[in-house]
Amino acid sequence: MQGDEVLSNQTKKSKISNTSTLKTGRKRFAEQHLIRISQIKKIIKVKTRVDLAARKGHNPIFILVPKMQTSLN
Repeated sequence: MQGDEVLSNQTKKSKISNTSTLKTGRKRFAEQHLIRISQIKKIIKVKTRVDLAARKGHNPIFILVPKMQTSLN
């Protein structure tokens, strides 16, 4: 899988770019919830304090790709 590269530890949060912040946040989110990175579809862009907190390296809000549900209806 392409998204599994280990990203370099970047401790300077002031000079971190948005894309690298989202990549590390996505990787951290996937590790916490024991899912594959490919299942995380996109990050909700919210123009609130939550979005500012997400850009500072806290947990951003993720939308997960729904799994294939095999129901016998």
